[in-house]
Parts: sequence; structure tokens; C-alpha cells
Amino acid sequence: MDNLPMELFLAIARFFDGPTLVTCLRVCRHWHVIFHPLIWRLIQKTTWHNPRFPLYEKKLTDSAKATTPLDNPTLPTALLHVNTLQWCSVYTASDRKQRPRRQHSGIELDTLGRVVGLTSNLVCLHLQSQHKIKKFESLSLFVRDLHRLQSLKELALMLYIDTDTPVAVEELFPVFSRLNKLTITGLWISPERRQEEKVGGAGIGAVDRGAGAGSLETQQSWKIRSLTVATRLLSLARYCPALVFLTASYDFCEKTPTPETSS
Repeated sequence: MDNLPMELFLAIARFFDGPTLVTCLRVCRHWHVIFHPLIWRLIQKTTWHNPRFPLYEKKLTDSAKATTPLDNPTLPTALLHVNTLQWCSVYTASDRKQRPRRQHSGIELDTLGRVVGLTSNLVCLHLQSQHKIKKFESLSLFVRDLHRLQSLKELALMLYIDTDTPVAVEELFPVFSRLNKLTITGLWISPERRQEEKVGGAGIGAVDRGAGAGSLETQQSWKIRSLTVATRLLSLARYCPALVFLTASYDFCEKTPTPETSS
């Protein structure tokens, strides 16, 4: 089997689950070299709590250390293999006795935004906060990084952020037009245009929205087939001629989250 093309190995390995992939790594050194990059294919919401994960959240938030795993020069290459990234501020996991318990993520959104900025080959990105996050200082940089994710097909941003300067929905174009599935909620995004756009022209104080950003009216037909939004963002549906599934609900950010509203 060692004489088979590497492309064939990788094509088959994309159907492996985690345990199978780990088993392949242990067969021989040749297989280890081939399959090792695929370990980074998926970062789940539970992965951040695994002490063996290079981006283990406690290492990322250790202020006592001068450097973090994000400063590792080999990390950008590894993150290029990630095609699915999931993160949730609170989720339910099972302990060793299979009893459910709540896990809280300690990663700051600014740190998480840096990770997303390094995963340029993402296909699926899911970020969800179920309690108010006081700050996301690099929010504008995060939005700019989204424009660089040319392979992105599925995007879910359910963020409960305390911000005085919400992102205008037009700043996320043409990111949305390339998607097959979109879920977006939270008061961090506004359906209104920026004030400088309303008065006509960029003017002083205009914000750079990233390459390719433009108004809704100039966008090509969107590919989105599944759309989940807060009711105040329902107007996005008009740009989705291929839409099959539409879900709208009141934004949970407007009231104290409950299990029914935050699930």
C-alpha cells in the first residue's frame, strides 16, 4: 500500500472518524507523515478542553507566560488543514460516569478571532455564545478576516456581545453570497447601513469593509438554501432565490437567555 499515491490516501482518510485516523497514525512512520495533517481537519467545541490539544484554552489564556501556542511558527501551517471550526461558550458534556455537566469556555473572543484568521481554508465556521461577552475588541478585524475565507460554505455566528458599535450587515458581503447555509443572531450586527453611507459617500471616518465588500443591491444571487436569522434580519431572505429552509425568531440577546431561547 505504500506505493499508492498520496492523493488516494488523503481522499480515503476524509471518511475516517477520529479513532480510525489515530489508528492509522500508529501503523508506520510513512502513514504518520501522510495522515498527521488531517488531525487538524476538525476542531469541535469539545476539543478546546482537551489538555492534549495544542490550542488548549488554558494555555491560550495564561497571562503569566510571555508566549502562547498562537506564537508557535508551525501553527499557521497546521491551521491551513482545518475545514471545520466549532466553538461554544457553554455546552453540555458527559463526565466519566456519563452524567451531564456544563462546560464553560474561558477563551476570549479576541483570541478566538486570531485563530479564525489563521484558518484560511475553512468550509464550516460555528461560533456561539450563550452568555453576554463584555468585549470583542478585534470585532472589525474578525469581520475583515471573514472576507478571506473563500472556501466558506456554512457560517453560524450566534454571538451575545456587548458592543456600542454594531457591524452593519453590508460589511459581511460578499461573504454571505458564497454560503449554502447561514445562521446569524445577536445585537452585534445591525440591519441598518452605516451613517456615512446613508448621507452618500465614504467621507471622513468611513470604515474599510474589506476586499469585495459592497451594497446588497450590487450583489450576485446568493446560493443560500438554509437561513436562520433574528426577525429583525428577515430582509436578508429576499436575496436568497434558492432558499429552501427559513427559520426566524426573536433575538435571544434582547432578554435573559433561557434553555429554550439559547439552544
